Amino acid sequence: LTAEMLSNYDIVLCSRIGMIQANRIAEAMKGSGGKFYMVDCFGWMGTAVMDLGPNYEYRKEQGKKKGELLSEVLKLEPYVPLEEIWKVPLNDLKMKRIERGQPPLVWTSYLALLSYHAAKNGTWPSPTSDDFEAFCKEEWEQKDHHEVITDYSALAKVALAEVSPVCAILGGVMGNEVIKAISGKGEPANNVILLNALDGKCRYILCNKKKEETNKEG
Repeated sequence: LTAEMLSNYDIVLCSRIGMIQANRIAEAMKGSGGKFYMVDCFGWMGTAVMDLGPNYEYRKEQGKKKGELLSEVLKLEPYVPLEEIWKVPLNDLKMKRIERGQPPLVWTSYLALLSYHAAKNGTWPSPTSDDFEAFCKEEWEQKDHHEVITDYSALAKVALAEVSPVCAILGGVMGNEVIKAISGKGEPANNVILLNALDGKCRYILCNKKKEETNKEG
């Protein structure tokens, strides 16, 4: 899909395309004011990453009866471009009830799969990928947190496995997000959704680098 073709769409939702293609499509959508979603399921886990663009605005539902009273127009902040989301150190993730230095297993696993895919020219890990664990521990930029993943063989086996109930749950969540994006009604997720069907929890996290402190002299 060329940038010209993508400019004809308000929303694009993709799966199994990897980080490189996702970055390209998100950048093209941003140029035309569109919104981009990337959704993948692997085994009992699923992840959605979104780039709604730097100018996305919405009205937040408020009051006892939602839908009857909306806030003034708000701008989604902070805005983090998709290509920057992947680069956010795991220690900088913002999520309720997350302990420092213990990033979510779902996000860590997803980043490991995507990073391998990008480094291996579009090849996903598989049960026969004997270099997946070595890649994560030695080459992956987030290797300091590789210990979050305890079984690389199991993760490689489910890299392309889509379990129907997991897809259905995450698909329902994404349907709601797309409706909010189209209508501008309701606060959208910003900028990652994580689903772990084993504990039945769907979490929202914000991937955003910490602001660097500026040293002032004098």
